[in-house]
Amino acid sequence: MHKTMERLYAAAEKKGVIGQTNVAKAMDETPQTVNNWESRGVSKNGMMKAQNIFFVDANWLATGEGSMRHGKLNFSPAPDVRDYVPLISMVQAGNFCEAIDNLHVGDSFEQIPTSYPKKRHTFALEVSGESMLPRFPPGMRLIVEPEMDYQSGDFVIAKNGGDATFKQIVKDGGVWYLKPLNPQFPTLPLADAHVIGVVREAVIKFR
Repeated sequence: MHKTMERLYAAAEKKGVIGQTNVAKAMDETPQTVNNWESRGVSKNGMMKAQNIFFVDANWLATGEGSMRHGKLNFSPAPDVRDYVPLISMVQAGNFCEAIDNLHVGDSFEQIPTSYPKKRHTFALEVSGESMLPRFPPGMRLIVEPEMDYQSGDFVIAKNGGDATFKQIVKDGGVWYLKPLNPQFPTLPLADAHVIGVVREAVIKFR
């Protein structure tokens, strides 16, 4: 294996990204590209991407000299990527939540990185609508855990019939409610709806 790729794998492993497939996903590259790097060396573009994604110095990747870590960060590094979960739609969440199985999920689903250790049915959703503004804008990705009991104050995915919704669940006077963060939307009793998952993590995709 090319020395630059050995160093890239070492840097990725420190961020919890292990193996060719996961490195390719984290860098938005194809596994074939990463496989080519193993024999030919990491491209200049690949080194610059690794510098931004894994906070590793591009010169260290190229030469092995100096420090592995890139510069002095004025922000906290991103959480370590532990795994990937399937991104599904709100319709799929409402109708087929129980069928999402991470042991048999197909290639048709986009895979979303998460620092949360996934379980068998963990999945991701993308926020739509404005009911959870300003904290959760449209396009934000949510990591949802169905195998967790909710508590008052949790952010949850609930469904009534075939429709799914993202809200905060609160308990007041012994009654459970689904509460939006945007005051322009009404708070509704949980009533006949039921919670299908608790939100464990949220990330924004800018592009």
